Amino acid sequence: MLTGALAALYYRYNKVSIISLTLICYRLNTMNSYKSITNHISDFLDYCVEQNLKQKTQENYKRFTGKFLLWLQNNNLTALLPHQLTINHINGYKDYLSTTPLKIISQKYYLIALRALLSYFRAKDIVSLPPPRKSPFLRPIKG
Repeated sequence: MLTGALAALYYRYNKVSIISLTLICYRLNTMNSYKSITNHISDFLDYCVEQNLKQKTQENYKRFTGKFLLWLQNNNLTALLPHQLTINHINGYKDYLSTTPLKIISQKYYLIALRALLSYFRAKDIVSLPPPRKSPFLRPIKG
C-alpha cells in the first residue's frame, strides 16, 4: 500500500506522464493482481456498496461496467489483468462506445464508471493505469 501511495505522490508533485507512472508502478511490482479485470468487477461493485454510493449510482456502475465487460469479451480480452490495461485499450473502448447509438453525454458516463474502476484499483493498491481527473484519454470521441 505504501508503494502505491509513494507513486501517487511522485505523480502529483513531479507531473510525470501517465505512461511513466504506469511503468514505475509495474517495475515496483506492488500487488500485481493475477486476477483478471473481469473477475475484479464484482469486487468493484461490492466496494461501491462499502463506500455508501447511492443505489442508483451502484445500478449505473453495474450497467456501465457490464458494457465494458462485453467489449472485453468481444475483443478476446477477458483474461486481461489490471496492470496490462493500456491507453490503447481505453481508446479501443472509446471507439466502441462511439459506434453505439449512445449520445456523447451517455458515453461520458460510461467512461466515468471506467475511471471509478481505475480508482478502485488504486484504492486497493492494484497496479493499473492511474485514474485521471480530467484527461483527454477519458473523453468520448465526437462523432
